[in-house]
Amino acid sequence: RAATYIGKSDFAEARRNWQRVRELLPGVEGEPAAAPLGATACRALLALSIRFPLGQEEARQIFEDGRRWAEASGEPDRVALLHQALAVAQGNHLRLDSALEHAEAFANTIRSAADPELRAMALWPSLVPLRLLGRFSEHRSCAEALAEQTREHPEWGIELWVSTHVGALWELGLGDVSAEQWELHR
Repeated sequence: RAATYIGKSDFAEARRNWQRVRELLPGVEGEPAAAPLGATACRALLALSIRFPLGQEEARQIFEDGRRWAEASGEPDRVALLHQALAVAQGNHLRLDSALEHAEAFANTIRSAADPELRAMALWPSLVPLRLLGRFSEHRSCAEALAEQTREHPEWGIELWVSTHVGALWELGLGDVSAEQWELHR
């Protein structure tokens, strides 16, 4: 709880707390809450890497540890969410091929999720890598689909709805500008 609470204002402290959770979990591996908490801790550490540098090997280790915990939880959405977090982390560190690989793994799994909010986010982690790779037609298709899937759902709340719907609209604009600049400076 401390890591989640402090994570809203002190990213370094949140990172330390989630890392501490990760270190302590092997001692309680048989407890029912250990697997979901382990997956959550690893996802949080990957998500926080937008604020902190994360080496490729460290990212891989956190992801593999998280996947082990997520699989042990028996909840396929947890595995998908780890792919989503790693896709965003890899994109932020300009490891774009890896970002797209994990974005695709997220999308393939999450499309069958019971939660409609998660299903609607299936294309979200692919937007930045597609734009940065200059794959503008794919980027536009994904952003338009994401905007359409989320248009009528402001009830999902500020965090989810803004990050998906408004984020998709933002990416549409960025994609258009990027495509123009790409052609101009080719």
